[in-house]
Amino acid sequence: MIFTMAVFALFANAAVSTIHVSSPFFAKDLGFGVTGFGWMTAAIGIGALLFSVITIANPRPVMTLYTCFLQGVFFLLVSFVDRFWLVILLFVLIGFQESAVNVIAPSVNHSMIPKKMLGRVISVMILVMTGSQPISQALAGWAMKWIGPQSIFLYAGLLEMIAAVIVFLFPFVRRFQVNKKESAETETV
Repeated sequence: MIFTMAVFALFANAAVSTIHVSSPFFAKDLGFGVTGFGWMTAAIGIGALLFSVITIANPRPVMTLYTCFLQGVFFLLVSFVDRFWLVILLFVLIGFQESAVNVIAPSVNHSMIPKKMLGRVISVMILVMTGSQPISQALAGWAMKWIGPQSIFLYAGLLEMIAAVIVFLFPFVRRFQVNKKESAETETV
């Protein structure tokens, strides 16, 4: 389970990190300018802030998959729109989903990783997630010469959605439940 979610995180983070490369060019191509790019960036923060009022009870791996899939859908939709406020709305939704993933995934990890291995496993997962970012950003920057920023959003959305669907197809992921007794023992120590 841990290995599967780490591999999924590699692809999900690779997809999401392309937003940092493609957003300025996307804003320029659509004529939004620097102000529009600022709004796009702020919209991600607004979405994250909106998620902060939600409480997640009993986080499970499928919740991470659902949020990543939805985020992929929003990336995909960004590639098809050119109206400023619609782009801003989609970026708010992307920020909302990003915040959800950043709350749910660590909670799931802490509930399923044995306490004695938590530090080592989390450090490997962080290495996998952050290691994918510069590679995907470099590939996105290179590809943008030929396919443009809208296509980067399209392919990033598809990558995140496909990765979520593939992992969801594994029965052990769909059925995973945190053992309440083990979770309580981890919290009390």
